[in-house]
Amino acid sequence: MSATSRADEWVEEALERLSGAGYRRGGARREVLGLMSEQSCALSAVEIEDALAGHHHHLVCDHCGRLQPFSDEGLERAIERLSDRVPLAVSEHEVVLHGACDSCAD
Repeated sequence: MSATSRADEWVEEALERLSGAGYRRGGARREVLGLMSEQSCALSAVEIEDALAGHHHHLVCDHCGRLQPFSDEGLERAIERLSDRVPLAVSEHEVVLHGACDSCAD
């Protein structure tokens, strides 16, 4: 069995156990577990944040609670243009879109 398939199995097993303990499955949790599965030693919270720090926003399903990260370069450019027009030196931002995920929209 390859190292990749063992890591994938570990991630799935961890997700199952977390789900069994009442935690929701989600893209962010899967990203953290995927990063952890690739490590030969423990990481600090700061190291995890640095490794996963690709700037992103969130899609939230109001029905099942699914949280999915997303990024969009067009949105980032629009926010940069807007920050030039508002009376605030924007240092950071976050966007959360609410609705129904594909599974719940059916």
